Amino acid sequence: MRVLFIDDETVNLRLGKRFLERLGCTYTMLEDGETAVEEVERAIAEGNPFDVVLVDIVMARVGGVAVCEAIRSRQIPVPVVAMTAVTGRANLIHFKKVGFNLVLAKPFGADAVKQALVEAAKRERRRAEAEAAAAAAAAGGARRGGDAADDAQAGRDRAAGRG
Repeated sequence: MRVLFIDDETVNLRLGKRFLERLGCTYTMLEDGETAVEEVERAIAEGNPFDVVLVDIVMARVGGVAVCEAIRSRQIPVPVVAMTAVTGRANLIHFKKVGFNLVLAKPFGADAVKQALVEAAKRERRRAEAEAAAAAAAAGGARRGGDAADDAQAGRDRAAGRG
């Protein structure tokens, strides 16, 4: 799994690096969110996109919320995981509205990072599959004229082994 890890605290970068290495991930570490979106776009352009972005919420210059908003505004389909000690209900609701896929509560260990990476990847895969299914259904409906009676008959034919 390829991970972009963003945190402005040296100790957190060191810990993150150790966790990601232990998990067998390839990674890029950034000390600020300022260049995060450029890094994500560059990786996509090079044909080697990140599988997930882990970003600290509170950073001196550009924080995690701004990073997530920028990624979502560009419609980049990458899971974004917030790393934060601020996990009150209102904050969690806000993080979800901004577009974070998951929140990783600090302090955390390697097992929590692994769980977050796996869960974020699963959620993104489900989102992409749902989007593809919706697009296929829309294309099919447009092609057939979207006739509900035809859809119902096709379903009955399949159930009877005729389709």
